[in-house]
Amino acid sequence: MKKYLSLVLTLLCTALACGSGRAQAAEDYFIVGTLRDYMGRGQYIDPEKFQIDYYSDYEKALAKYVVGLIDGRYGPGSTTMDTMRGICNLYSQKAYGAVDKVYYAINPTAIRPQAKKPKVMAGGDTIWYRENLRIIPAGSTEFNEILSDKRDTIPAYKLNANSFTTDDQMMAYMHGVFLRHGGIVNDTLYYIKAYNSSTGRIFETLAGKQGFRNVAREDFRGIPGSTTVAFSPSSEFLEFISRTASLKEELDSAYRQELKRLGEKYYTMFVEGFPASIIELAKKAKNDNIK
Repeated sequence: MKKYLSLVLTLLCTALACGSGRAQAAEDYFIVGTLRDYMGRGQYIDPEKFQIDYYSDYEKALAKYVVGLIDGRYGPGSTTMDTMRGICNLYSQKAYGAVDKVYYAINPTAIRPQAKKPKVMAGGDTIWYRENLRIIPAGSTEFNEILSDKRDTIPAYKLNANSFTTDDQMMAYMHGVFLRHGGIVNDTLYYIKAYNSSTGRIFETLAGKQGFRNVAREDFRGIPGSTTVAFSPSSEFLEFISRTASLKEELDSAYRQELKRLGEKYYTMFVEGFPASIIELAKKAKNDNIK
């Protein structure tokens, strides 16, 4: 009987540990989804200070929410913040590694001879690789040895649609993206819009994998460039985003106030006129009779 109880307790503890591990992993993907990712994570993030991200003044509620997640997981005081010229910078030495591991998809396995070498271009998608969370500059001797298969580790790849292996990871990431970059046109039509980032293309691919309808993407090549994705979400995704509905309303309200502060033409363009363009974009998917 004692052996039986011991086995039951062991199995129960293992199940709880696995559940906790999955929840924490999903949380990491959610945080990565909330990242601004403007010009790629390496452009405006200071790794030496363990910077997680930076937020505009109207995004302070999101910054506080992310702080709550990190402090709740690693303990109070696990984050620090500073504000300069209306930009809030968030740092966390304890959470930085977990976020970077998702974003750079670090793979500790050995390079296989048939593995395709990553393309390296100045100013392209792949400029840095990270090995054990240590930056290896592109073009350095160490970096070139990795590319020439002289090392027994595989370099890290920048976040892309193949970085996700489970539905939980995809949903958590997409939830984070929608929270920061998304909006609602009507009961059935939603969208996300990201600037100078691969976020939009990743979201489009994952939306297709998750069975969203009316998925359509539009790229604008300008300064700044942008990617807009229209979609009709699944019921599961609606359940995910319902968890942060009040926060989303707070962020949207702050954004609208910021546009009004900038001028009536910006409010008209991005709030009043934007839904019509999303409807036209969704029609390109030709899934449903969008009106």
